[in-house]
Amino acid sequence: MTKADQIVVKEWSSRSEMLDRLRDKRVVVLKPSPEEANTFYNLELPPHYDDCRIIIFSTGHRAPLVTWLEPRSKLIVAFDSSVTKLDLASEKVEYSKELNGIVYEFLEVDSTGECIVLHQLGIDSISPDGDIKWSVHTGLVEDFARDGVDLIRLKIMDDRSLEVNLKTGIAVTVHQIDARPVLGP
Repeated sequence: MTKADQIVVKEWSSRSEMLDRLRDKRVVVLKPSPEEANTFYNLELPPHYDDCRIIIFSTGHRAPLVTWLEPRSKLIVAFDSSVTKLDLASEKVEYSKELNGIVYEFLEVDSTGECIVLHQLGIDSISPDGDIKWSVHTGLVEDFARDGVDLIRLKIMDDRSLEVNLKTGIAVTVHQIDARPVLGP
């Protein structure tokens, strides 16, 4: 990605300060529900989108995640527990999907907008149209690690470990083998 394609996520100290600075711009607003918002962001887009701003009213759990879709006219944005696909040319939301937990990261995103998202309570695969293709519901995800291209291991708060195939959504419990020696006679 070149510098001309970079998107800067800017956090504002107040809603009014953000709106004052963006007064003369065309704005697309993303918000979970405005009454819950306590953190305010705007996405500063490359120069050829200079007169358009994306603003986000967030509950502030983590900074938004943003990724381009080819040919750089659409974005996938994740914040709080939602994933949104935006068409910048029309300045329209193509879909906004509410997930079961706070989004941790995009595991995969293809050029059509199909994405696999790791969140606080599992993994969801979302189609380019915003439909859920498959879901893996877990307890609270404490940690994760990729295992090759198609697998991810999740450590769940109740001391379980799951291995999830990212192509199929099939999850299996990973059994930990106790390696302590057995004391004998």
